Amino acid sequence: MARNFRILSGEKNNRLVRIQLQGDFDGTSAHELVNTLHKFLASYPKVAIDTEGLRSINTFGLDVFSIRLKLLRRPYSRIVFTGKYRSDFIRE
Repeated sequence: MARNFRILSGEKNNRLVRIQLQGDFDGTSAHELVNTLHKFLASYPKVAIDTEGLRSINTFGLDVFSIRLKLLRRPYSRIVFTGKYRSDFIRE
Protein backbone atom coordinates (compact mmCIF):
# COMPACT_ATOMS: atom_id res chain seq x y z
CA MET A 1 0.00 0.00 0.00
CA ALA A 2 1.34 3.42 -0.96
CA ARG A 3 1.14 5.22 2.36
CA ASN A 4 2.23 8.51 0.85
CA PHE A 5 -0.48 8.70 -1.83
CA ARG A 6 -2.79 11.70 -1.65
CA ILE A 7 -5.62 13.13 -3.72
CA LEU A 8 -6.00 16.88 -3.49
CA SER A 9 -9.04 18.63 -4.87
CA GLY A 10 -8.56 22.05 -6.38
CA GLU A 11 -10.59 24.31 -8.62
CA LYS A 12 -14.29 23.57 -8.75
CA ASN A 13 -16.96 25.19 -10.88
CA ASN A 14 -20.26 24.06 -12.36
CA ARG A 15 -18.49 22.33 -15.28
CA LEU A 16 -15.32 20.86 -13.84
CA VAL A 17 -13.42 19.78 -10.76
CA ARG A 18 -9.63 19.49 -10.80
CA ILE A 19 -7.80 16.99 -8.63
CA GLN A 20 -4.08 16.38 -8.14
CA LEU A 21 -2.46 13.03 -7.46
CA GLN A 22 0.64 12.97 -5.26
CA GLY A 23 2.99 10.21 -4.17
CA ASP A 24 3.11 6.60 -5.33
CA PHE A 25 0.23 5.02 -7.24
CA ASP A 26 -0.54 1.36 -6.46
CA GLY A 27 -3.60 -0.89 -6.18
CA THR A 28 -4.89 0.76 -3.03
CA SER A 29 -4.37 4.18 -4.59
CA ALA A 30 -6.40 3.02 -7.58
CA HIS A 31 -9.35 2.12 -5.35
CA GLU A 32 -9.10 5.49 -3.61
CA LEU A 33 -9.00 7.35 -6.95
CA VAL A 34 -12.01 5.48 -8.36
CA ASN A 35 -13.99 6.17 -5.18
CA THR A 36 -13.11 9.87 -5.50
CA LEU A 37 -14.11 9.88 -9.17
CA HIS A 38 -17.41 8.21 -8.32
CA LYS A 39 -18.17 10.99 -5.87
CA PHE A 40 -17.14 13.85 -8.16
CA LEU A 41 -18.73 12.48 -11.35
CA ALA A 42 -22.07 12.45 -9.56
CA SER A 43 -21.83 16.25 -9.17
CA TYR A 44 -19.63 17.50 -12.01
CA PRO A 45 -19.78 16.86 -15.77
CA LYS A 46 -15.99 16.59 -16.03
CA VAL A 47 -13.04 15.74 -13.76
CA ALA A 48 -9.48 16.80 -14.61
CA ILE A 49 -6.78 14.68 -12.98
CA ASP A 50 -3.25 16.11 -12.74
CA THR A 51 -0.64 13.33 -12.56
CA GLU A 52 2.39 15.64 -12.26
CA GLY A 53 2.77 15.03 -8.51
CA LEU A 54 3.16 11.26 -8.80
CA ARG A 55 6.57 9.81 -7.99
CA SER A 56 5.94 6.29 -9.25
CA ILE A 57 3.19 4.26 -10.85
CA ASN A 58 2.72 0.56 -10.24
CA THR A 59 1.43 -1.41 -13.26
CA PHE A 60 -0.88 -3.40 -11.01
CA GLY A 61 -2.35 -0.13 -9.77
CA LEU A 62 -3.09 0.94 -13.34
CA ASP A 63 -4.76 -2.41 -14.02
CA VAL A 64 -6.93 -2.09 -10.90
CA PHE A 65 -7.83 1.48 -11.85
CA SER A 66 -8.85 0.47 -15.37
CA ILE A 67 -11.04 -2.42 -14.19
CA ARG A 68 -12.69 -0.43 -11.38
CA LEU A 69 -13.33 2.53 -13.65
CA LYS A 70 -15.16 0.33 -16.16
CA LEU A 71 -17.39 -0.89 -13.33
CA LEU A 72 -18.47 2.69 -12.63
CA ARG A 73 -20.03 2.79 -16.09
CA ARG A 74 -19.00 6.40 -16.51
CA PRO A 75 -17.67 7.49 -19.90
CA TYR A 76 -13.94 8.10 -20.14
CA SER A 77 -14.79 11.32 -22.01
CA ARG A 78 -15.79 12.84 -18.66
CA ILE A 79 -12.26 12.34 -17.29
CA VAL A 80 -9.26 14.34 -18.50
CA PHE A 81 -5.71 13.41 -17.50
CA THR A 82 -2.90 15.95 -17.46
CA GLY A 83 0.74 15.91 -16.36
CA LYS A 84 3.72 13.74 -17.18
CA TYR A 85 1.95 10.42 -16.47
CA ARG A 86 -1.29 11.19 -18.37
CA SER A 87 -0.56 8.62 -21.09
CA ASP A 88 -0.15 5.84 -18.48
CA PHE A 89 -3.74 6.32 -17.35
CA ILE A 90 -5.32 6.48 -20.79
CA ARG A 91 -6.18 2.92 -21.77
CA GLU A 92 -8.63 1.73 -24.36
